[in-house]
Amino acid sequence: MFKEEVILEDNLLKIVVSIDQRKFAIEDKLIYKLDHKRLIPSDLIGKVILISAPDKKISNISKSKYVATGTWVYQIAKKQTKKASPAPAKRSRTARTKKS
Repeated sequence: MFKEEVILEDNLLKIVVSIDQRKFAIEDKLIYKLDHKRLIPSDLIGKVILISAPDKKISNISKSKYVATGTWVYQIAKKQTKKASPAPAKRSRTARTKKS
Protein backbone atom coordinates (compact mmCIF):
# COMPACT_ATOMS: atom_id res chain seq x y z
CA MET A 1 0.00 0.00 0.00
CA PHE A 2 0.95 3.66 -0.18
CA LYS A 3 3.25 5.22 2.40
CA GLU A 4 2.31 8.79 3.27
CA GLU A 5 4.69 11.07 5.17
CA VAL A 6 4.30 14.66 6.31
CA ILE A 7 7.57 16.52 6.94
CA LEU A 8 7.78 20.02 8.46
CA GLU A 9 11.02 21.94 7.80
CA ASP A 10 11.37 25.61 8.79
CA ASN A 11 8.72 27.26 6.62
CA LEU A 12 8.19 24.29 4.27
CA LEU A 13 5.69 21.45 4.46
CA LYS A 14 6.51 18.36 2.40
CA ILE A 15 4.03 15.58 1.71
CA VAL A 16 5.72 12.44 0.36
CA VAL A 17 3.68 9.56 -1.04
CA SER A 18 5.46 6.39 -2.17
CA ILE A 19 4.82 2.76 -3.04
CA ASP A 20 7.00 -0.23 -3.92
CA GLN A 21 7.16 -1.17 -7.60
CA ARG A 22 5.03 -4.07 -8.82
CA LYS A 23 7.22 -7.17 -9.29
CA PHE A 24 4.79 -9.89 -10.33
CA ALA A 25 1.83 -9.89 -12.70
CA ILE A 26 -0.42 -11.30 -9.99
CA GLU A 27 0.01 -8.13 -7.88
CA ASP A 28 -2.70 -5.50 -8.18
CA LYS A 29 -2.08 -2.31 -10.14
CA LEU A 30 -2.55 0.61 -7.76
CA ILE A 31 -2.80 4.31 -8.56
CA TYR A 32 -2.87 7.02 -5.86
CA LYS A 33 -6.26 8.72 -6.22
CA LEU A 34 -6.72 10.19 -2.75
CA ASP A 35 -6.50 13.92 -2.15
CA HIS A 36 -3.10 14.79 -0.70
CA LYS A 37 -4.55 17.94 0.90
CA ARG A 38 -6.16 15.82 3.61
CA LEU A 39 -2.64 15.22 4.98
CA ILE A 40 -2.08 18.94 5.69
CA PRO A 41 -2.25 19.52 9.47
CA SER A 42 -5.48 21.24 10.53
CA ASP A 43 -3.66 24.24 12.03
CA LEU A 44 -1.98 24.97 8.65
CA ILE A 45 -5.03 24.70 6.39
CA GLY A 46 -5.42 27.96 4.49
CA LYS A 47 -1.92 29.10 5.47
CA VAL A 48 0.08 27.12 2.91
CA ILE A 49 0.96 27.86 -0.72
CA LEU A 50 1.74 25.05 -3.18
CA ILE A 51 5.27 25.38 -4.60
CA SER A 52 5.73 22.09 -6.45
CA ALA A 53 3.87 18.87 -7.18
CA PRO A 54 4.74 15.64 -8.99
CA ASP A 55 4.36 15.76 -12.78
CA LYS A 56 3.17 12.17 -13.10
CA LYS A 57 0.69 9.97 -11.23
CA ILE A 58 1.97 7.88 -8.33
CA SER A 59 1.58 4.15 -8.90
CA ASN A 60 3.24 0.77 -8.56
CA ILE A 61 3.06 0.33 -12.36
CA SER A 62 6.41 0.61 -14.12
CA LYS A 63 5.47 2.68 -17.17
CA SER A 64 6.57 6.13 -18.29
CA LYS A 65 3.27 7.74 -17.18
CA TYR A 66 3.78 6.77 -13.53
CA VAL A 67 6.34 7.23 -10.75
CA ALA A 68 6.76 5.33 -7.50
CA THR A 69 7.37 8.41 -5.31
CA GLY A 70 5.80 11.85 -5.41
CA THR A 71 6.42 14.94 -3.29
CA TRP A 72 4.21 17.98 -2.81
CA VAL A 73 6.02 20.99 -1.36
CA TYR A 74 4.10 23.77 0.34
CA GLN A 75 5.40 27.05 1.72
CA ILE A 76 3.93 28.14 5.02
CA ALA A 77 2.76 31.73 4.70
CA LYS A 78 3.92 34.07 7.42
CA LYS A 79 1.42 36.16 9.30
CA GLN A 80 0.72 39.28 7.34
CA THR A 81 0.46 42.46 9.34
CA LYS A 82 -1.85 45.05 7.92
CA LYS A 83 -0.16 48.37 7.49
CA ALA A 84 -2.35 51.43 7.78
CA SER A 85 -2.29 53.24 4.48
CA PRO A 86 -2.09 57.00 4.68
CA ALA A 87 -5.31 58.88 4.10
CA PRO A 88 -5.66 60.26 0.57
CA ALA A 89 -4.80 63.95 0.15
CA LYS A 90 -7.82 66.20 0.27
CA ARG A 91 -8.36 68.85 -2.32
CA SER A 92 -9.28 72.26 -1.17
CA ARG A 93 -12.52 73.48 -2.64
CA THR A 94 -12.89 76.96 -3.92
CA ALA A 95 -16.13 78.78 -4.31
CA ARG A 96 -17.13 79.50 -7.89
CA THR A 97 -17.55 83.11 -8.70
CA LYS A 98 -20.65 84.18 -10.53
CA LYS A 99 -20.24 86.04 -13.75
CA SER A 100 -22.31 89.18 -14.00
